Amino acid sequence: MKRFSIILFTLLLLAVCRPAAAQQDTTWFNVDNELEILHQQIEEVDDPKFKPLHLIGVKYGYNFSNARVTPSMDTKWQGSPNCLSITYTYYNSLWKMLDIFGFQGEFKYYKDPVSIENLGDNVFTMLELSAVSQFRINFSRFRFLVNIGPYVGYRIKNDREGGVWNQYDNRFDYGLIGGLGFAVVFSPVEFHLEGNYKFALSSMYHANILSDQYWVFAYPSTIFASLGVFVNLW
Repeated sequence: MKRFSIILFTLLLLAVCRPAAAQQDTTWFNVDNELEILHQQIEEVDDPKFKPLHLIGVKYGYNFSNARVTPSMDTKWQGSPNCLSITYTYYNSLWKMLDIFGFQGEFKYYKDPVSIENLGDNVFTMLELSAVSQFRINFSRFRFLVNIGPYVGYRIKNDREGGVWNQYDNRFDYGLIGGLGFAVVFSPVEFHLEGNYKFALSSMYHANILSDQYWVFAYPSTIFASLGVFVNLW
């Protein structure tokens, strides 16, 4: 009985003392202080690979164009060497720990040739603006790139036979663009080789181009192969 009383007294003493000790311990740990210390440690990281980069450059490319048509019609791929663009790229690290993130804005001019059964041959002159996330993996003087993001475009004219723009042509274009790239870095100059695929979500023509009863939807699909020269601004 005496032994049982000693054990019970010890358990009660621990039950009373533990909350008090825990409460005292919380005064030793301050969340704000710890976050401030962590922030200071991050700021002290001075690795060049975590430095933000601002690049501006020009690209010249070749594009291959086709269309996804509903209802199904015969189409064929056509190429054009008239693809020029001005590009701004910004790279930044996450908490100076992950240097894989970037943004790329591009203004592009190109010819978009399309050949569709029953709709003839068309060559649209395009202006296009894209804003993509550009993920990167750096190794030595090289950089592997992955692009994905939206774009919007405007068709200036259609160089079809006779050079006539008619009421059924759709001026505006929008959709998604993504692809892969490879860069060679000779700071402050870089050379980028990229391949991108444009997946349009807007038809090139109004649906009733052939008939008010039977609608046609034609969405352009374009592959771009480009070589760019970039300069590191700062």
